Amino acid sequence: MLKNLAALGMENVEHAHSIARLNQLFRSDYRGLIVSTIHKFRDMPADLNPRCNIYVLVDEAHRTTGGDLGNYLMAALPNATYFGFTGTPIHRTAYGQVTFKTFGVDDAVGTDGTGQGYLHKYSIRESIEDGTTLPLFYNLAPNELRIPAEQKAEYNTKVINLVKSIEKAAEDAGRSLFSIFGSSAILALHLVLLFTA
Repeated sequence: MLKNLAALGMENVEHAHSIARLNQLFRSDYRGLIVSTIHKFRDMPADLNPRCNIYVLVDEAHRTTGGDLGNYLMAALPNATYFGFTGTPIHRTAYGQVTFKTFGVDDAVGTDGTGQGYLHKYSIRESIEDGTTLPLFYNLAPNELRIPAEQKAEYNTKVINLVKSIEKAAEDAGRSLFSIFGSSAILALHLVLLFTA
């Protein structure tokens, strides 16, 4: 992102590479663009910068601003204006209205479910119509890649026996299966048996 901003000729861009640096930028009342992640707001003090002409742009706003990190962000910049970008806003949870509560609502929710509290709505359909997005097509895997129901028990037995023999060999060598193959070992063994059976 920083390279893209530089390529656009943006000046006064600071990368808050640490919590301390982010804290320093706000305390010094830095005037410019600060690029950070929500995680850098962890344990940020309240009222760090009370200026009202601070604009916060939050990508993937549907999750991170609804919890503790979002609370630290908003407490540190209490008078800022917040813009949240998300393709999947969260309307209600056990803890409140998350995305809509955080970023405001410009239209009421109707009885037919319309009016979901968006400042601007831009659907995948609209994106396809204006040529920004290609149409999405979903296909299931070909049936020949699936194990017939009558062969599943035999297949599972082969996998279990193979995994046990590999685990035994690893144990005899003083190592674990995952230290040898990594966390995808079981999946890889399933695939090997699937295509060699």
